[in-house]
Amino acid sequence: MKRALIAIAVVAVLCCGCIGGEESIEWDVDVIGAVDNPTTFTYQDLDDMPEKTVEKQLVEGTEEYSGAALTSVLANVSTAEDASIINFIAEDGYILSFDRADVDSAILALYREGERLGDNDGPVMLAVDIGCACNWMKQVVTVEPLTEDEVLGITGDVTNEIYVSIRDIREFTEKDNDFTVAELFTKVAYYPQSQTFAIHHEGGTETFPIDARDSAIVAYEDGLFSVTIEGTIYEDVTKIESIWDPNA
Repeated sequence: MKRALIAIAVVAVLCCGCIGGEESIEWDVDVIGAVDNPTTFTYQDLDDMPEKTVEKQLVEGTEEYSGAALTSVLANVSTAEDASIINFIAEDGYILSFDRADVDSAILALYREGERLGDNDGPVMLAVDIGCACNWMKQVVTVEPLTEDEVLGITGDVTNEIYVSIRDIREFTEKDNDFTVAELFTKVAYYPQSQTFAIHHEGGTETFPIDARDSAIVAYEDGLFSVTIEGTIYEDVTKIESIWDPNA
């Protein structure tokens, strides 16, 4: 009888433990780039920060998302004052680039209408109150403030313009250096009807047929990007732009 009572007591304790708290979530967000203190924040770290809310506009009504304010997160890592670009990177490698001023009110959302985000949306979601829902990102794993002098813009007639660091490029190409323009355009889903692309560099802008993207080589050395096309090297490249002229 004594053993039976002990067994019942153990089960009761276990049940109380299950009821008393939610299951812990294992998820980390790395904040890197132009910061003094690169930091990995756990889900619990974010949940412990002061809560802020953002409303998402729906066809009918709104939804309220809550979580850690981006400004609070960045304050913990001492972000460089001239870091004017912020990248958010999802678990699947998708990148969103923003002007820093545009995401001052953003949050890393953990809850929707008071309930934890499910796997389809979270557990950590970028929630911003600008533009369309395409500016929201689920499953955020990296926040990366950057200065203008350390990024390469991949822009123009593309689905998603991005401004990326050499770290980002190495991550998504799985190469250390010597990337083709074609590889970079693949990341932003350039318009297949694009006829040309432009290289913006220290000496001006040069335009090339889109077919040259496979042989155009982007290199990185001493903090600067260069592009070699048809034997000519263009130094200090800041942007590569896909161009579609519907009237051509």
